[in-house]
Amino acid sequence: MSMLVCTVMLTTVMSGALAVEVHELLPPPPVAYSGPVPYGKKPPTSSTGSVNLAKKDYSYAVSSVIARVYTDKWLYGVDQIEVSVEGFQRVDDWNDRRSYDGVTVTVWNEKGKSVDSAFVDCSKRPYGGTCTLDVPDGDFFVSFAPVKDESTFSFHGTISGV
Repeated sequence: MSMLVCTVMLTTVMSGALAVEVHELLPPPPVAYSGPVPYGKKPPTSSTGSVNLAKKDYSYAVSSVIARVYTDKWLYGVDQIEVSVEGFQRVDDWNDRRSYDGVTVTVWNEKGKSVDSAFVDCSKRPYGGTCTLDVPDGDFFVSFAPVKDESTFSFHGTISGV
């Protein structure tokens, strides 16, 4: 399995009077890499900040993932979340559009224990979907794990409070 060198990008997109942060979540770089540590390599730490989902959505973009990536911020403020996964595609072979299952989305509590999980089927057009998950009281984070081993995928979406 080849390792990809990834850089981190936190983009602010202006849409009229609304500013939407898109958090690009990337897998860990190769061991020899000495550049900046990408968001999403590990779960958030106590110093990474948080997003109140009762006030705003958390938008994310995954440009290249083989295994699992995490939200780069703690999330809180709601009892359930809706997670959208859009534009799911294999990026290590752009011509290959066969079915590649989808993404397992997992909610984790502050102690790193799995609270709820769901599979988002992305095998048919428009190559995405949504799931609704219960969340714990207090802070939590979310992980995304494509189920097809040794292939690289990209996708994006939003985590919203329900």
